Amino acid sequence: MAESYFPIRRPGLRRRAAGNGHVVVTGDDEIVCELNETGAALFDLCDGETSSAEMVDAICEMFAVDRATVDADVRRALTALVDAGVVNWS
Repeated sequence: MAESYFPIRRPGLRRRAAGNGHVVVTGDDEIVCELNETGAALFDLCDGETSSAEMVDAICEMFAVDRATVDADVRRALTALVDAGVVNWS
């Protein structure tokens, strides 16, 4: 990733397991979006202190995938989380 951002979860949202994946829910357990394993890992990393570049490194290590593949996937996934209103850029 050429630039580093520090994505942060929207306050009041949390992740929980659901079926074969994960969901992001509000305090009232309203489902906001569904996540796969990679999306769940990224959501957890969106703490406002972990940079997007550090997230790429973490995903490479967690899933034993090469950096070239992960870089583009993380960019797309973070954009999707922002578009879903789950994460904000800080």
